[in-house]
Amino acid sequence: MGKKKGFALAFICWMGLITWASLATFKGHGGFMGIEVPHLDKIIHFIFYFVAIILCLLALREQFPGKWPTNGTLWTCAIILAVFGIIIEVLQSRITVTRQGDLMDALANTSGVFVGLLLTRRRIFKEKDAK
Repeated sequence: MGKKKGFALAFICWMGLITWASLATFKGHGGFMGIEVPHLDKIIHFIFYFVAIILCLLALREQFPGKWPTNGTLWTCAIILAVFGIIIEVLQSRITVTRQGDLMDALANTSGVFVGLLLTRRRIFKEKDAK
C-alpha cells in the first residue's frame, strides 16, 4: 500500500470504529479497569472525534499535496464530522434499544472535532498552507 492511501485507510477504519462503538450494545457499564472516572464517556467521545479530524485532514493533505488544505476545506471537514457525530446520536435514539442519544455526547463529539481542527491547523499545516 502506498503512502498516499495510509491516512485515508486509517480515517475510514477509524470512522467505522466510531460508528460500531456508537451503535453496538455493550454489557456492563463499569468503570475503566475497576476505577470510576467521572464523565469518562464524554472524554471518549471527545477523543474519537479529535482523532477523526486529524486523520481526515492528514488524508486530504497526502492525497492532494500542494493544493490542500484551504480554510474552506478544513472547516468543511470539521462541519461534516460534527454533523456525523450528531447523526450518530440521533441514530442511537432511533434505531437502538440499549443506547440513547445525548446532547452532551454530541457536544463532546463536536468539541473534539473543533479542538482537533484548531490544533492540527496550527501544528501540522503551516499558516501559508491554510489560506
